[in-house]
Amino acid sequence: QVKFQMRPTYHDRSKFAIQSSGLGASYARKVIVGTMGNPNEPSSFVALDTIEYPYGEEIKGLIASSDPDSNNYWLPVKLPLAQAEGRYLAFMNGDFGKTSNQMYIDDVVIEPADKCVTPYGIAITALKSTSVTINCNYDASALGCVVVLSTSEDLTENVVEKTVTEFPYTIEGLIPATRYYVRMQQLCRTEEGVEIVSDWTPITNFVTAYQYRLSEEFETTRFVPEFWSRATSPDIATVFELQAALNYLPDDNSLVCWKTRTGMHETGMFSTGHIQSSIKATSLGTKDWLITPAIELEKDKKQHLLFDLALTDIGTNYPFNPTGGTNADDKFYVVISDDNGATWTNANTTLWDNTGFADYELNKVPSTGERYRIDLSKYAGKVIKVAFYLESAELNFELDMHPKILTKILHDK
Repeated sequence: QVKFQMRPTYHDRSKFAIQSSGLGASYARKVIVGTMGNPNEPSSFVALDTIEYPYGEEIKGLIASSDPDSNNYWLPVKLPLAQAEGRYLAFMNGDFGKTSNQMYIDDVVIEPADKCVTPYGIAITALKSTSVTINCNYDASALGCVVVLSTSEDLTENVVEKTVTEFPYTIEGLIPATRYYVRMQQLCRTEEGVEIVSDWTPITNFVTAYQYRLSEEFETTRFVPEFWSRATSPDIATVFELQAALNYLPDDNSLVCWKTRTGMHETGMFSTGHIQSSIKATSLGTKDWLITPAIELEKDKKQHLLFDLALTDIGTNYPFNPTGGTNADDKFYVVISDDNGATWTNANTTLWDNTGFADYELNKVPSTGERYRIDLSKYAGKVIKVAFYLESAELNFELDMHPKILTKILHDK
């Protein structure tokens, strides 16, 4: 087996504190561990597992010795090296759908395997509002694996504990729209009445889907609501053609992208907070994504996405005035992913532009707002995500898009 420890940030000895570099939401905080038959041939790499560092910005500024696990906030990792004889150990960065990634790795040791190997390769699949399917690699001859889920990172609240003897395994009875933390331990055998168990896996987490009714008024003080996400790349054509991963942004105000606005540009249907994105003469190639959390739709129901949309001159609540042109390069899309955000396709798109071939004419969106409804019936029974995407290719006009996305997922009674 290989044993090592990893941490995406450093401990500043002069300040006696964990630094923020590498911990933010824009960082993947992951590394892929594998082997290579030829260190000069990237195609010979075979992944063993992807390891995710379990902490984020909540440990920024803490003293390393305050780690409750006494590891100075290093994550200790063990992985079996079965079928690795004669191969090279390798650590690889990957495309994790984030804008950045960094990792410190230390104390790498190759040693005889533990008597009871820690489960690895944990995968969260078939995510729904009240259930999740978990898979992993473990010793099939073992007595089983203990799977512990909790809604708190210290694994003390709403604890679900199962002893599992076969994977994949589905756990039901979970709370919709809730972040769960999970860890696992293998039960290998009993010797003289004593259970031989593995180390616990690093804690990972997932968020259960909303349960067919999502209503978001954008009146929060956060820049985007909890479990929503933003991205500024790639462009939508690349996503449609290559199914490229979105590069998600942190929940902060450092970038010109979708942001919640309160007390600004409020008129008509927008008398309270709403979310807004801008096309500016200084932002060539605007590609702004706003993505909902996962939503599990009901089966055999007629369901709709309902939202309000306004278009104004930039920085005002005045009607947009495209003097001297048609702003034909400016487009606004609503895209439905019917597989929890794994893929996005042009077939599931509603488009606003000024070419005469779209579903709606962009310039006719009123500054006071108009309500739009998109039929979701063909996605009944699926877990969806909805993306709101604003694009401009040229520096010809300045405008603000204000989708007061009530984002109400409604169904007819």
